Amino acid sequence: MAVDQPNKMTQPINTEIVRQMHLDDIAQSVGYFVEHPYRQLGDTDSGHGVLFGTLPPYGEVGIKPFLTIGQAEHEKKILEHVMEQGFDAIEPLDIAAQGVYVYLISEYRPKLRHLGQVNWNENVASRRLKRVITPTVNFAAELAGDLHSRGITHGDMQAKNVLLATDGTPVLGDLENGQMHLSGTELARKGDRDMTRFGWSVLSRGLLADRSMRYRLSYLGDELVDPALDAEGLSVDYDRRKAVLENIEDALITDFQRKNPGTRTGRKKAA
Repeated sequence: MAVDQPNKMTQPINTEIVRQMHLDDIAQSVGYFVEHPYRQLGDTDSGHGVLFGTLPPYGEVGIKPFLTIGQAEHEKKILEHVMEQGFDAIEPLDIAAQGVYVYLISEYRPKLRHLGQVNWNENVASRRLKRVITPTVNFAAELAGDLHSRGITHGDMQAKNVLLATDGTPVLGDLENGQMHLSGTELARKGDRDMTRFGWSVLSRGLLADRSMRYRLSYLGDELVDPALDAEGLSVDYDRRKAVLENIEDALITDFQRKNPGTRTGRKKAA
């Protein structure tokens, strides 16, 4: 029997080849960069292709590749803006646009952690749920609300993209999908996406997996959505709460179907 060969165009990108390509491009167009590859697996492990190392005259840096200068400039501007608004953030230093790719050069912040490193797989009877998990959800909610109250959205606020300094305070980074100077319905819509992304990410990591979907979403309504709206300076908005929780459930369903092709499921008005 003949067996279909996989289409080369659909094969996963070899990340090691991509990494070496960026290193060669940086050496030719940016400067003498000494990579510290072990940091790729550290607390600031990047899903965005960031390379960590030493680059004169900046010293210890992270270098993030982009396809266009507009993308790099957008992240640089929003990082500068959130710092002006009083948030701690990874400081952008320069943009190098002389190579095949465009590179955003930023300070290297040692010993950062992120909420993707938290063990979210806790059940309803766990003491750790009340002592650790719920305060962590509240922490993310307050961060989201504080950003939204200043017209800023994170853009990809899943747990692994919420960074913390050694003292536990939030540090903003990876804001390539972030937006600023938002207001009105646009702010509400994009702010709700932040809450949706965070809620989906923690439920997909096993939070309250022993309970029904209705219970899990109600928990996020109480501990994520309502506190975020409060930090945003708003009273509880039941329409927004319902919309966010439905979006979280839809995201979970989509993720499940992606991982289990051919499976049919749908929302059952859990919230």
